[in-house]
Amino acid sequence: MRYLGLLAIPALIAAVTPFDLDCELPTGTPFDSIKIPKETPTGGGASDTSTQGGQNKPPPPPDGKPGETRAEDPKKAPPPKPPSGLPGVSAPSTIDYQQHLGWKPKDDMVDYQDPMKGGVATGPYRNDNVEKWDVTTYPPSVPNDLYVYAVTRFLMVMLHPAMLSEREQTQYLIEIGYPGHYAATATKDEARLKRMAQAVLTSVGPMQKQPPAKPAGEVAQKVYMDLISRYCYEADFGKWILAQPSEVTLPVLLEVVKNHKHPFLVRNAVFILRCYNTPEVVPPLRDLLMKTTDKCIRNRALAALVRWQDAEIVDWLCKQVGGADQSFQSYALWALGRIGHAGGIDMACAYARKNAGDGESLWAAIPALGWLGEKALGDKKKKIEETLLALEKVVPGIKDPPAWDGTGIMATRAPDPPNALSKILMQRITIALALVGRAGSIESVKKWVDSDVMQPNKDFFREVSQKLP
Repeated sequence: MRYLGLLAIPALIAAVTPFDLDCELPTGTPFDSIKIPKETPTGGGASDTSTQGGQNKPPPPPDGKPGETRAEDPKKAPPPKPPSGLPGVSAPSTIDYQQHLGWKPKDDMVDYQDPMKGGVATGPYRNDNVEKWDVTTYPPSVPNDLYVYAVTRFLMVMLHPAMLSEREQTQYLIEIGYPGHYAATATKDEARLKRMAQAVLTSVGPMQKQPPAKPAGEVAQKVYMDLISRYCYEADFGKWILAQPSEVTLPVLLEVVKNHKHPFLVRNAVFILRCYNTPEVVPPLRDLLMKTTDKCIRNRALAALVRWQDAEIVDWLCKQVGGADQSFQSYALWALGRIGHAGGIDMACAYARKNAGDGESLWAAIPALGWLGEKALGDKKKKIEETLLALEKVVPGIKDPPAWDGTGIMATRAPDPPNALSKILMQRITIALALVGRAGSIESVKKWVDSDVMQPNKDFFREVSQKLP
């Protein structure tokens, strides 16, 4: 399997018993660990740019000259890695969906296969030849490992509700796109996951049945074929595009995101634009972010703009933090923190104080305050510190979300520890205060080792501890 390397199928099947279903705890969540600087499809924050506060400057380009191969082209960054190749993501351990959960995808576009067997979860032969315009195999099959990966995101929320943010997982599955939708059709009848699955189903929508129309020109045809032949988290996604000089492919990609309407084509074009280190990609992505009604496109465009620390989207993000989409508020907070512009401080502080008793809201707000406070000066830095100290008094009283009791079809082998959510949030506050520069918190964090830090905080802790004096 391409992604979930820990899933050794023969051994896994032998290990499964009727009460042997669990998944390894993640070391973080999509917003505060998977999307850390330099390590992920979304880029990161200050540490991978040459600027402070959102000027449009890309990460330092690799050596090379324009017009050379992808690896030497300074206009492009390395392609995004598949999700399970990232730090902070754990593969499932022992999972037998059909016996334990009965989770089977329900979609009239694709055929389901047993996820415990090799091959693909959906569809027949796929077309990997982008040199020839051939859309007879569209839509592409969903690889079994990518389907399992998306299902596991749901599974972790059900098994470990205090150790994950449901809102962040929801937004990440929307960003993953159709494989997330396909997994949601399988999990939508699980009581604990109905809200999450419905949000993914509504936001992503079913696969567009018709392929895009054939464009004029050989290069455009090859770009289109590369975009619609795979899903964006597959290892070989965009392989042909990324092997070409930027000046060959970039005009086609920009034309797609500016003028095309085919959802799958546009979503994948937005994703691959994260690999380009030219400021030319920023204005169309910004325009798309603010105008699109497609939430998958919105999330992918936001991730790309955060990589650029685009200060011009800060006001828009502040409106989203105060908006009606409660789940997306978490993504907007993460983005405000990673961009690090002072214009986001007042909104982030107000949001944290208003939602001080809500663990889900604070999950993203606390790290965001820390990242904002790292760059803030004077009264703004003091305001962030006072907000974090105020949260310290409230967070110990936050209760864990209702846990699934593990009866009936399975039992968890690694239940969440008591008061896990409040403990996680208190550690986050200490780490954020250290990032802001509070002396006592700095000393506390400097004394910690990995074993002292709860799993969801490890990447936040490692990132901050490397910056401490």
